[in-house]
Amino acid sequence: MDAALAGLLGTVVGAVAGLGGSLLTSGLNRSAERQAWRRTKVEESYTQCIRSLLQVLDMRSELHLGDAGRLMAVLSLKDQPKYLAAMVDARYWLSIVLMYATAKSRDELRRHESALASAVDGFLGTSKQQGVDFQEVVRQTYQGVVDAARRDVGSV
Repeated sequence: MDAALAGLLGTVVGAVAGLGGSLLTSGLNRSAERQAWRRTKVEESYTQCIRSLLQVLDMRSELHLGDAGRLMAVLSLKDQPKYLAAMVDARYWLSIVLMYATAKSRDELRRHESALASAVDGFLGTSKQQGVDFQEVVRQTYQGVVDAARRDVGSV
């Protein structure tokens, strides 16, 4: 084999190796970027869902003197639209969480989503469901979402 052919063959082998390495690196970078994007979406959806559920649980706007001189925190009439908006946000973000939840968490979260939807319908008077403690359903949904977040955010 003469020197020119050996040089050409070496150049071709080097170019193929360089191209292969470049393609491999590009694929690995794309995979890492997708993983980072997904982790961001998972964190955002869980964070927003938890925040909106806490707003529904804890939103109060006035203090009143109750029985035996105890202060009671209540929601004023003027703040009720904010409360209703927080309910919408909670249901919205819970539906987004379901898109990113792991299979292990998804069934439990679907049960919470269904229970929350029924409780909201009962609270708003759009269903005839009786005897549901709205705050308790929201509290259980909140706890279920927090538990799922602990599992899912760490697994991404």
